[in-house]
Amino acid sequence: MTFPELAGDLGYLDRLKLKYVGDSTGGPQSLQAVATGDADFGSAFNGSLLNLRAA
Repeated sequence: MTFPELAGDLGYLDRLKLKYVGDSTGGPQSLQAVATGDADFGSAFNGSLLNLRAA
């Protein structure tokens, strides 16, 4: 379970409907998908986040 699903289960997203459209392979790709608008939520290892911030 990831954070959007957890928020939905806890009732924080009652007015929204989550739609699973797939996932990416790896943290950097997940971050890139969020940065380009292809995804609304992404996650990555902290090292990937630091590298993205440094770039």
